[in-house]
Amino acid sequence: MELINENNVNDYKNALSVIYVSSPTCAPCKVMSPIIENLSTKYTNIKFGKVNTQENRDVALDLGVRSVPTTIIYKNGNEVERFIGIQKQNNLENIFNSL
Repeated sequence: MELINENNVNDYKNALSVIYVSSPTCAPCKVMSPIIENLSTKYTNIKFGKVNTQENRDVALDLGVRSVPTTIIYKNGNEVERFIGIQKQNNLENIFNSL
């Protein structure tokens, strides 16, 4: 999964994509990260990227992220879903299957 920064964030916003925002020191992120990694290998038609808030805080703030983990889904240049906290893999799969 590619790391997102100020140079490539718009590539994700304008595609069918998942932007996963997390921090290495966040305990819930450590639970959520393997779920996102697994989904990124399963849904190859969706572009997955990750924002590390410790390295790219400005990108997270520009995305309106106030807590982590946050998972944002974009389609056709629009945010279509936003989840804060740990999400069950099957719930995310249901949403990805409907895109």
